Amino acid sequence: SKNSSHIQKKINQRLFFMKKHSSFIVDKILLNLFYESCIVSLFTFCINAWGGNIRSKDKEKINRVVKLSNKLMKNPNFKSVDDWLILFCKRKLKSIIADTSHPLNHLIKTSTRSGRQIPLNTTTNTHLNSFLGRSRTTTGLSRDRPTRRL
Repeated sequence: SKNSSHIQKKINQRLFFMKKHSSFIVDKILLNLFYESCIVSLFTFCINAWGGNIRSKDKEKINRVVKLSNKLMKNPNFKSVDDWLILFCKRKLKSIIADTSHPLNHLIKTSTRSGRQIPLNTTTNTHLNSFLGRSRTTTGLSRDRPTRRL
Protein backbone atom coordinates (compact mmCIF):
# COMPACT_ATOMS: atom_id res chain seq x y z
CA SER A 1 0.00 0.00 0.00
CA LYS A 2 0.99 3.65 -0.29
CA ASN A 3 1.41 4.18 3.44
CA SER A 4 3.68 1.21 4.03
CA SER A 5 5.82 1.94 0.96
CA HIS A 6 6.21 5.55 2.09
CA ILE A 7 7.27 4.39 5.55
CA GLN A 8 9.62 1.85 3.98
CA LYS A 9 11.34 4.62 2.00
CA LYS A 10 11.75 6.73 5.13
CA ILE A 11 13.16 3.79 7.08
CA ASN A 12 15.67 3.08 4.31
CA GLN A 13 16.82 6.70 4.41
CA ARG A 14 17.39 6.44 8.17
CA LEU A 15 19.11 3.09 7.74
CA PHE A 16 21.70 4.75 5.52
CA PHE A 17 22.64 7.07 8.38
CA MET A 18 22.72 4.19 10.81
CA LYS A 19 25.16 2.34 8.54
CA LYS A 20 27.35 5.42 8.45
CA HIS A 21 27.27 5.72 12.23
CA SER A 22 28.19 2.07 12.70
CA SER A 23 31.09 2.40 10.22
CA PHE A 24 32.53 5.11 12.47
CA ILE A 25 32.48 2.62 15.36
CA VAL A 26 29.98 4.59 17.40
CA ASP A 27 29.04 3.34 20.86
CA LYS A 28 26.29 0.71 20.96
CA ILE A 29 24.16 2.87 23.27
CA LEU A 30 24.19 5.73 20.75
CA LEU A 31 23.31 3.37 17.91
CA ASN A 32 20.43 1.99 19.94
CA LEU A 33 19.23 5.50 20.70
CA PHE A 34 19.38 6.41 17.00
CA TYR A 35 17.56 3.17 16.09
CA GLU A 36 14.71 3.70 18.53
CA SER A 37 14.28 7.41 17.85
CA CYS A 38 14.67 7.45 14.08
CA ILE A 39 13.73 4.00 12.77
CA VAL A 40 11.34 2.43 15.28
CA SER A 41 9.41 5.66 15.73
CA LEU A 42 8.58 5.69 12.00
CA PHE A 43 6.74 2.39 11.86
CA THR A 44 5.31 2.47 15.37
CA PHE A 45 3.72 5.87 14.76
CA CYS A 46 0.72 4.33 13.02
CA ILE A 47 1.14 0.64 13.82
CA ASN A 48 -2.16 0.45 15.73
CA ALA A 49 -4.03 1.68 12.67
CA TRP A 50 -2.55 -0.54 9.97
CA GLY A 51 -0.61 -3.19 11.86
CA GLY A 52 -3.13 -5.98 11.56
CA ASN A 53 -4.06 -5.22 7.96
CA ILE A 54 -0.59 -4.73 6.49
CA ARG A 55 0.34 -7.01 3.60
CA SER A 56 2.78 -9.75 4.50
CA LYS A 57 5.13 -8.57 1.72
CA ASP A 58 5.26 -5.07 3.20
CA LYS A 59 5.71 -6.45 6.71
CA GLU A 60 8.62 -8.58 5.54
CA LYS A 61 10.32 -5.53 4.01
CA ILE A 62 10.09 -3.66 7.29
CA ASN A 63 11.22 -6.75 9.23
CA ARG A 64 14.25 -7.02 6.94
CA VAL A 65 15.28 -3.47 7.78
CA VAL A 66 14.70 -4.07 11.49
CA LYS A 67 16.84 -7.20 11.32
CA LEU A 68 19.62 -5.38 9.47
CA SER A 69 19.63 -2.47 11.89
CA ASN A 70 19.83 -4.85 14.84
CA LYS A 71 22.69 -6.63 13.11
CA LEU A 72 24.51 -3.29 12.88
CA MET A 73 24.01 -2.83 16.62
CA LYS A 74 25.19 -6.41 17.22
CA ASN A 75 21.89 -7.18 18.93
CA PRO A 76 20.81 -10.82 18.34
CA ASN A 77 17.47 -10.33 20.12
CA PHE A 78 15.25 -7.98 18.17
CA LYS A 79 11.56 -7.24 17.98
CA SER A 80 9.74 -7.83 14.72
CA VAL A 81 6.85 -5.71 13.49
CA ASP A 82 4.45 -8.20 15.09
CA ASP A 83 6.19 -7.81 18.46
CA TRP A 84 5.92 -4.02 18.23
CA LEU A 85 2.25 -4.38 17.25
CA ILE A 86 1.50 -6.49 20.31
CA LEU A 87 3.32 -4.05 22.59
CA PHE A 88 1.50 -1.01 21.23
CA CYS A 89 -1.89 -2.75 21.20
CA LYS A 90 -1.44 -3.57 24.88
CA ARG A 91 -0.53 0.01 25.68
CA LYS A 92 -3.40 1.49 23.70
CA LEU A 93 -5.99 -0.92 25.09
CA LYS A 94 -4.90 -0.18 28.66
CA SER A 95 -5.22 3.56 28.04
CA ILE A 96 -8.66 3.15 26.46
CA ILE A 97 -9.93 1.01 29.35
CA ALA A 98 -8.56 3.51 31.89
CA ASP A 99 -10.15 6.52 30.14
CA THR A 100 -13.94 6.27 30.48
CA SER A 101 -14.47 9.28 28.22
CA HIS A 102 -12.72 7.59 25.28
CA PRO A 103 -15.11 6.87 22.37
CA LEU A 104 -14.07 3.19 22.20
CA ASN A 105 -14.37 2.58 25.94
CA HIS A 106 -18.02 1.51 25.76
CA LEU A 107 -17.23 -1.04 23.00
CA ILE A 108 -14.73 -2.95 25.15
CA LYS A 109 -16.61 -5.28 27.44
CA THR A 110 -15.13 -7.93 29.70
CA SER A 111 -16.69 -11.02 31.17
CA THR A 112 -17.57 -10.73 34.85
CA ARG A 113 -16.62 -14.36 35.52
CA SER A 114 -13.32 -14.73 33.69
CA GLY A 115 -12.26 -11.12 33.12
CA ARG A 116 -11.63 -11.84 29.44
CA GLN A 117 -12.70 -9.46 26.71
CA ILE A 118 -16.01 -10.27 25.02
CA PRO A 119 -15.68 -10.35 21.21
CA LEU A 120 -17.44 -7.76 19.09
CA ASN A 121 -20.03 -8.83 16.54
CA THR A 122 -18.39 -8.35 13.16
CA THR A 123 -19.31 -9.10 9.60
CA THR A 124 -15.90 -8.76 7.97
CA ASN A 125 -12.41 -10.09 8.59
CA THR A 126 -11.04 -6.57 8.16
CA HIS A 127 -12.55 -5.60 11.50
CA LEU A 128 -11.04 -8.67 13.14
CA ASN A 129 -7.60 -7.52 11.95
CA SER A 130 -8.18 -3.94 13.12
CA PHE A 131 -7.04 -2.59 16.46
CA LEU A 132 -10.01 -3.83 18.53
CA GLY A 133 -10.02 -7.31 17.04
CA ARG A 134 -6.26 -7.61 17.23
CA SER A 135 -5.99 -6.22 20.76
CA ARG A 136 -8.41 -8.84 22.02
CA THR A 137 -6.07 -11.66 21.05
CA THR A 138 -2.71 -10.00 21.71
CA THR A 139 -3.27 -8.58 25.16
CA GLY A 140 -4.01 -11.80 26.95
CA LEU A 141 -7.59 -10.76 27.69
CA SER A 142 -8.72 -13.69 25.60
CA ARG A 143 -7.44 -17.24 25.31
CA ASP A 144 -9.26 -18.03 22.10
CA ARG A 145 -9.06 -16.60 18.61
CA PRO A 146 -11.62 -14.05 17.42
CA THR A 147 -14.48 -15.53 15.49
CA ARG A 148 -16.34 -14.07 12.59
CA ARG A 149 -19.99 -13.68 13.42
CA LEU A 150 -22.66 -13.22 10.81
